[in-house]
Amino acid sequence: MLAAPWGGGSGIRKKNQRGPIRSFGGEELRTPTNERSATTMPDVPTGLSATPGDAQVSLAWSANSDGVTTSYDVLASDDGGSSFNLIGSRDFGDEEFLATGLVNGHEYQFAVVAYDGSTSQPSDPSAPVSATPTAPLPPPRASTRMSLGIGLGIGF
Repeated sequence: MLAAPWGGGSGIRKKNQRGPIRSFGGEELRTPTNERSATTMPDVPTGLSATPGDAQVSLAWSANSDGVTTSYDVLASDDGGSSFNLIGSRDFGDEEFLATGLVNGHEYQFAVVAYDGSTSQPSDPSAPVSATPTAPLPPPRASTRMSLGIGLGIGF
């Protein structure tokens, strides 16, 4: 499971959520008790990309154009995608997230879920993407060697 900096906890739920839940990679996503038409469910988020950095990964995705999406939940997995945890939320129009406090050299998977504003009806999760944070290369060291080029031309 993910480390404490991401809030930990099992289950992917927004604050004050109630009602049945459905599973995603071992975790659970809320499904409202009042069923809604599939035409009003948010679209699955698309275009998710991950750019690794030093102990962090920058995520970006395409804004939904379904007319019902009002927010997104960002999910992450550190166990090969077997289970995902909620690591943050974003309002519609803010389709970027910076996951911090990660371990360099460890691969993480990320996905995004969209919610509609009236009932918090979740979309299915986006296709997951993977990224491995890496420490920056150290700056080149100044050479302490000095080479002396002396040409001796000796002819006999």
